[in-house]
Amino acid sequence: MYERPVVLVPYLQSCQFLLNQVIPRQGALTADYDLVIASQPYRARASAEFKARKVVAPLALALAPGGRLVGIHSCGNDPGLEIIQSVWPGEQPFANDQRDILRETKSRWGMRHTNTTSMH
Repeated sequence: MYERPVVLVPYLQSCQFLLNQVIPRQGALTADYDLVIASQPYRARASAEFKARKVVAPLALALAPGGRLVGIHSCGNDPGLEIIQSVWPGEQPFANDQRDILRETKSRWGMRHTNTTSMH
């Protein structure tokens, strides 16, 4: 985990006026995203508690009212895991599945803060 996160925002100088409102500024805490897409946002071996507390919850808290968080998470039981097993027999890189992470997130927030419409 980084002690001091860094954000690099490359843009054309000619576009600075258009992008001025969305370029992150140090010390400015604006969290009002309409959509957050979190594709594999953490290491597979991390605990469900870590994933919920350090990744999913902060991303969800950054949503504007009515905003949506789309999470994409690998959990094994697929051809990718078969390849891993052929190279490293007995290896189990996926510590938990989406249900574990969602359960941990809900236990931290309470049911009133989560609305799961699809979980596959």
